[in-house]
Order: sequence, then structure tokens, then C-alpha cells
Amino acid sequence: MKHSIIHHSSFIAFLQSLPPSTFYFCLFPIMFVKKDLRKIPVIIADAMKNNDSSRKVETPSPTATKKSNSSGETEILTELRLARRPTEFKGGRIKEILCQPYYAPALYNLVSISLYDCQICSIDGIGFFASRIDAVTAASSTASATKADGDVEMEDVNKSSKSTGSRNDNEIDNAPSSSVVCPFLEELNLGRNPIETLPAELGLLSKSLKRLWLDDCQLKGSLPECLYELDNLEVLRVSNNNVTELKGSGVSQWKALEVLCLDGNNLESIPDQ
Repeated sequence: MKHSIIHHSSFIAFLQSLPPSTFYFCLFPIMFVKKDLRKIPVIIADAMKNNDSSRKVETPSPTATKKSNSSGETEILTELRLARRPTEFKGGRIKEILCQPYYAPALYNLVSISLYDCQICSIDGIGFFASRIDAVTAASSTASATKADGDVEMEDVNKSSKSTGSRNDNEIDNAPSSSVVCPFLEELNLGRNPIETLPAELGLLSKSLKRLWLDDCQLKGSLPECLYELDNLEVLRVSNNNVTELKGSGVSQWKALEVLCLDGNNLESIPDQ
């Protein structure tokens, strides 16, 4: 069959001319890639409608859980697919949009979060996902009485838990995984965002995080220290940034790492480890 550029007017005719196997292969991304058109607060509010302790599961799986069943009942929220939503992340920050303590009940079973190409420039507040639930609840109760808009800053959470937000904070590090906001969070996609620096609190996700995407961001210089603290990582993608240095002592901490993508950077040397 002759290959050529297919114009919109002849697209259907072209598909019909293909063998069945090819036809379904071409249609696969069209049939199964669907963007959730609901706004972020609506997605989370819908997930909270049926939330209670009996619905929490030990090992949630995004591939085994649907957003709604045949009766229209909201299912457990295991994925937040929020790619390409720059208008919803005003100011390029995630703190005010996602890191709100009153969202915690709906986020408990999250396994995967995609924030790809949202024009996010700051992920300050990301430690919220590893914060103790009791501290988050206390902060929400205290702040709701004084803040008209209901927003709760991470400072409120830190005060309630007597935490500094540091990766070395014993209260968070020694907390049982089930007592934090997102104990099952394994995958975080931050690719294609103008992120130049990473906060130390990203290291707080070390207990659960296994896959991290930072492709096509604006990281520069030495690889941020907090990435070395994510010692359960299996996949780390930092392609197409301006990273110039890896620390051998840090790389040695990635005992579980299987995939490390650093193409498209300006590395001057690679550690022996």
C-alpha cells in the first residue's frame, strides 16, 4: 500500500481500506485516550461523595479501578490525570490547587498523578501527600475558622504536626504508611513544566514513590539533592533539561532503580556507581 499524507476529508475512507488488524491498531489511541473534562475541584468532590473508611483498600491499582460503575456510583480515586490544564494552575503552583487538607479523604488511595504540561513552575507543597492525616485534619479545622476562602497553607499543617517539613523530620519518617495522606502514591508525572528547582520536601515521598517523570523541564546544574532521597525509585526520567552533574554518593542510594533517562542534558561526567 502506498504511504501518503492523509487529508481530513479522506481519513475515514483510508481507515476502511486498511486490514482489520491495522485498523484496530490505528484506532487504539483514539478509542482509549480520553480527557476528563471536569474541573479539578469537581473530580475530587465526586470522589469524596462515596468515600468512607470501608472503601479504602490495601493495594489499590489504577488498572483495576474504574471511575464509575454500571449504576453510576463513584469509585475509589486511584488516578489523577490532570495533564495539559495550564488554565487551572493559575500562577503555576500546585499548592493552592491540589494540596488542600479537606481533599485528603479523596486522595488516600491515589497511585498515580499526572501533571504533565500544565505550565507549573513550583511544586512547593508537594510534601502534603506524605503528611500525617491527623496533622492535616487539625490544620484544616483550625484554618477553616479563620480563612474565608477555605485554603489551608502547608505552614498550617507543619504547625499542627510540629514539623519543619524537612526530609529528616522523625514524626513523618516514622509514621506508619497508612497514616499519611497518600500512602500508595507510586507514580508522579511532572514532565514538560517550566520547573527550575525542586523543594526538599519532595524527598518525603520516598516511602512509596517508584516512578518519577521530569522530562522537558528546566532543571539546571547539579541534580537536586531531594531526588537522591527517593531511594525506592524504579524509574527516573530527567531527559531534556540542563543537568550538568550527578553525585556518585547520591546515585548509590538508588538501590531499586531500573531505568534512568538523562539524554538531552549537559552532563560533564558520569559517576562510576
